[in-house]
Amino acid sequence: KDPIPGYLILNTTTQWYHKNVYGTIFVSTSFIRVTDFFSYWKNKTGYVYYSSRSKCESEMKTGDVVLLARKSTGAKYHAIIISKGGTGGTYCGHTNPRKDAKFNTISSDVYFYRMRFA
Repeated sequence: KDPIPGYLILNTTTQWYHKNVYGTIFVSTSFIRVTDFFSYWKNKTGYVYYSSRSKCESEMKTGDVVLLARKSTGAKYHAIIISKGGTGGTYCGHTNPRKDAKFNTISSDVYFYRMRFA
């Protein structure tokens, strides 16, 4: 089964893209999978690992991407974008639509990998 109907997916962590070529849409797994996103960007942007939500929150800035990982398995499962940095900060996410949701409502049963692109 095609995981994204109408898209051709290239399983790679060496490229990051979404492009339309004459009506055919190509995407790399590093563009659509959080684990491949991390593999692609970690050596380009660096990252900071946090086991504490409050420590991550105090150091995050607007525009940061934060990857969430389950403490029980260590598996990264979601990426969010910080819409307001610092303590009392907010984030946006898409699985369960979140726009400026409070960062401190994220479960404390996760690890955090903060990536800064600017």
